[in-house]
Amino acid sequence: MKYWHGQSKRPQHCPHETPSEVVGKIIYLRRNYHFGPAKIAMYLKRYHDVEISASEVWRILKRVDLSRLPAYQRYQRDDRKRKRYESRCPATRSRWT
Repeated sequence: MKYWHGQSKRPQHCPHETPSEVVGKIIYLRRNYHFGPAKIAMYLKRYHDVEISASEVWRILKRVDLSRLPAYQRYQRDDRKRKRYESRCPATRSRWT
């Protein structure tokens, strides 16, 4: 089997590739609404009738370098946002007066 010099053996087209309009919607939702892969997959299924798995959304985000949000855009659980400081014994201040 002979190959011409400079010609790639790589396939020209992938039949299983995600359509470019779906990739555009994924990028738009990530940049503007900071959705994660599961929420993007749910949103696309509910509002655009597009069946895509969360892992596929993750691979697309990773490929376009949007897999990690900046720290100020990341979701923080409520119990980690506010920290309550309590004394061990609630009546300690009342003893000094």
